[in-house]
Amino acid sequence: MQPPDTHPTLFFLFDFIRNTHKQVQSIDPAKLRDGDANTKNSVAEVVGRNRFAKTLIDDRTGKLALLTGGDPGRPVDFGEEIREKARVLA
Repeated sequence: MQPPDTHPTLFFLFDFIRNTHKQVQSIDPAKLRDGDANTKNSVAEVVGRNRFAKTLIDDRTGKLALLTGGDPGRPVDFGEEIREKARVLA
């Protein structure tokens, strides 16, 4: 059996967002309220990753496909629902 041929862009973005989600889950709200510098840095990194994810999801030029080893002639269209969710996070 062969696994399905996953589009490299989808694989990359899924992994990127999954890792960002893990970072969010590791943030201690109590430390954030107390003003812990490391926790603030973690939050800033998550915000930056969310903005980058939005940029990647909004790309329709094929540049994301080049970044992920895909075919720039076949950029992934994530659809309006996913683009809206990315806008909310960014």
